[in-house]
Amino acid sequence: MNGWYFTGGDGQRVGPVEADSLRDMIRRKAIDGSAYVWTAAFGPDWRQLSTTDLWQEMGGTPALPTNMIDSKAIWLLAVMPVIYVVAKAAYVTWAMNAGAHLTDGDQLLPLLGLWIANGLVADWDIRAIRRTGNPTASLGWAFLLVPVYIWQRNSRLRVSQASFIVWLILIIMTLPF
Repeated sequence: MNGWYFTGGDGQRVGPVEADSLRDMIRRKAIDGSAYVWTAAFGPDWRQLSTTDLWQEMGGTPALPTNMIDSKAIWLLAVMPVIYVVAKAAYVTWAMNAGAHLTDGDQLLPLLGLWIANGLVADWDIRAIRRTGNPTASLGWAFLLVPVYIWQRNSRLRVSQASFIVWLILIIMTLPF
């Protein structure tokens, strides 16, 4: 079990490889600092590549701590159910005052607006994460399902699921509306 092992794109263990092979993969950007690596010198613990001497030696810089990520976007996403209810009420009120007769199809407009807003806010959050050097792979598509995005984001960053819990409570509270 000499050499280095690392996590592949599918999360499976790959190796052993020589340190020079790992350096070459870093140079070619075939592996990034978010991958987990192990060598006998680590004992039983796998480490994120960005925290190792090998990464530093290759000129990589470690990611900032997750508490340095601007969290405005994730909290905006968490309260989006309330924003949706307010926006929908404003839309219905405006339509009624304009004398329009709303059909079920007309109710889709606020929902489309919510979907677009969720995508923009998730993109804002992903950019905030990237600015700190933390991994964002596989988060891009998740904005299609907000709870999946929030859960995966918080799990990958190993941060509290508080924003997910807030979103869940608010979605339950706003369902009747």
